Amino acid sequence: MPETSLEAIDLMSRASMVTSARFHVLIFATMVAVPMVALSYDPKVSAFMASIGELDACLDLRGIETATAPAVVDLVWKEREFRRNLRDACSPISKRSLENLVLLNHRFGLNGARVPGVPTISISNLEVGSKVGFAIT
Repeated sequence: MPETSLEAIDLMSRASMVTSARFHVLIFATMVAVPMVALSYDPKVSAFMASIGELDACLDLRGIETATAPAVVDLVWKEREFRRNLRDACSPISKRSLENLVLLNHRFGLNGARVPGVPTISISNLEVGSKVGFAIT
């Protein structure tokens, strides 16, 4: 299990495809150009997927039909290389996002490491502490 967001991004970059309902996992997958299927529980997930041109890879959990889910996953899997290449076109934005994450870690003296006793921002629930670190929980 990764202990920092940088470790999580590194791990995710080696995936062939990501399926997640977690908003920040989808952002990380976009940063490293990994094809994904979003399980939308909130309008922000659908809006994000629409903003990156991937609304067809978004399953709305509030009205999902059982026959739809396997078809969407199959579509993304079959088009994974095309989708990865398409996302690579956003590479400058992704690179800048990752650089900002690294700069934040360095700025607050954590260098991507979890420091005992230092409150963290948990990517899943955004608890903000007095010093900033990153962890995925």
